[in-house]
Amino acid sequence: FGDGNNNMAVASGDCQKVIVLGTASGGQGDQAVMWTSTNGGGSYAQQAPPQEGMMAFWLDVWMVSADVGFIAGLDFGAVGLRQTTNGGGSWQKVESAAGSMQYSGLFFLPDGLHGWVLGDSGTLYYTADQSSWQTAAYDGGEASMTSVYFANAMEGWMAGGKSERDEDTGAVTLFNEGTVLHTTDGGKTWDTIISGQPYDYSAIWFPTPALGFLAGWDKAGAYLFR
Repeated sequence: FGDGNNNMAVASGDCQKVIVLGTASGGQGDQAVMWTSTNGGGSYAQQAPPQEGMMAFWLDVWMVSADVGFIAGLDFGAVGLRQTTNGGGSWQKVESAAGSMQYSGLFFLPDGLHGWVLGDSGTLYYTADQSSWQTAAYDGGEASMTSVYFANAMEGWMAGGKSERDEDTGAVTLFNEGTVLHTTDGGKTWDTIISGQPYDYSAIWFPTPALGFLAGWDKAGAYLFR
């Protein structure tokens, strides 16, 4: 994908059409970039990502089919959740999920209808039909939640933590805010099952109902918990 690019997310709905999101360093600072492939990643073409505000950064992508998918991130002055129905050829704002500045942690069930995405300040958006999104609140304390996983339409988890990077020195401060929340009503209400841990959790996944994985890091390195 060229020099100076930071690739952050990749998704495919049929193993042929692939969408990659990232950032590229330029004369005006980092800018959002997007690449698409129609041959399973054999070759890529760069295309302009959607942007209406002063700048945009797209952090996550999820394709529910070859043509239908979503990207989440930050678009100053516009909704940071977009949907495509033509394999990434164009992207429309998801107005029913408006209300947050930044979105992350996209997740959809295999049915392609039930989906969730994290917003700002303890806000979660969820849908059962791809088109109409509802809002739920959660209390993650001081943690910034970054990952959502649902085993079915009712039971799910989210994970996150808190860290800060000094823009001048590059030094990272990690707080004891590693947190995992759990829901059994589709995301309407959440209970805390892990909190106050010395990690910043970045991903959570359950390949079976009894087996789950939690990825996180501290200053000594990265970890995978199960």
